[in-house]
Amino acid sequence: MSQGLNKVKNRIGAINSTRKVTSAMKLVSNVKTRRYSRELEMQTAYINSMEQILNDCVFINHHNGDEKIESIYLQVNDKASKILYVIYSSTLGLCGGFNNELFRFFKNIYKQDDELVLIGEKSLHEFRGSGIKIYTDFIKLNGAVNKDNINALSRFLVNKYQSGKYKSVHFIYHDFVNTMLSVPKDLQILPISLKENNEYAYDPVFCPDKETVIKEVVSNYVKSILYQKMYASLVSENSARRNAMDNADQNAKDMIDKLQLEYNKARQAAITQELTEVVAGSKDK
Repeated sequence: MSQGLNKVKNRIGAINSTRKVTSAMKLVSNVKTRRYSRELEMQTAYINSMEQILNDCVFINHHNGDEKIESIYLQVNDKASKILYVIYSSTLGLCGGFNNELFRFFKNIYKQDDELVLIGEKSLHEFRGSGIKIYTDFIKLNGAVNKDNINALSRFLVNKYQSGKYKSVHFIYHDFVNTMLSVPKDLQILPISLKENNEYAYDPVFCPDKETVIKEVVSNYVKSILYQKMYASLVSENSARRNAMDNADQNAKDMIDKLQLEYNKARQAAITQELTEVVAGSKDK
């Protein structure tokens, strides 16, 4: 009986140790989610302003409606057929279905000969040996989302698109909806897809000239949209990990309660047996 009690007690101790880990991970993920959410909000506001300016550059021109805008960011490679995808996955695990949902989403839209730029170690494990041509130059970028790395990724994608081998460049990521939900999305980065603004009562003034402004704005726009979607993915990843750890913590609590009840019953049975043996022994005397 004592061996059975010790076994249950050891299990309770082991689960308590695991619960300490899941609680700590939940706390860390919660802090990261809040921090990345603030950054995402700022980036979203910035992107909205950039889109407004870019639309003005491309569409607003009352005096010369036939003017053509020349920019590699806006030109369509009609002769190309394959697509270059950038997929953002996590490097760490324990984040529920975050990566599997993303991989299923990508496989549903992938066509033969399309190529893939990987971000995150989990995507390398998934697509290595799959027959898809992959680029691993930015596999660790999700651990260091900063200006220099985003600029490097932007240059890489622009150079690839400028080669004329790709019809378009897309970013596959998780779009953050709320703390309980994120949705896999496919965003076309190149060529830039814009919607025409409503007409203004006046023409905007471009300084020093429209072409220079477009060249500067579209370059920054591509970098900014990559930056924003990275943070949307980071928020989604850490929110998913927090929810997974919260579920694990609750499951551990339920298991401990069940084992504690089992332990109390076994201990009570052991005490009852001992009392019975004492009473039986006293009667024999």
